[in-house]
Amino acid sequence: MAIITSCGLTPRHNPRTPLFSAVLTAGALLLSASVNAAVLYVDAGATGADSGASWDDVYTDLNNALTSAAVDDEIWVAEGS
Repeated sequence: MAIITSCGLTPRHNPRTPLFSAVLTAGALLLSASVNAAVLYVDAGATGADSGASWDDVYTDLNNALTSAAVDDEIWVAEGS
């Protein structure tokens, strides 16, 4: 029988130790960051609302997309832009 002592787990302890909880919390934060990521669209020759929210309303200037992008956002640029 092996007893893990580096994080305080033994067969008699509750497996939800502070380390286990910290790992779960970190995983949840990483997942929520990925879920909230957006895709911003850029096409220099397009028309539309210039919001970057879709190919119909793309940014026409890459700098506008870079300025409004948040962590984990993706910027998709149309070929030839």
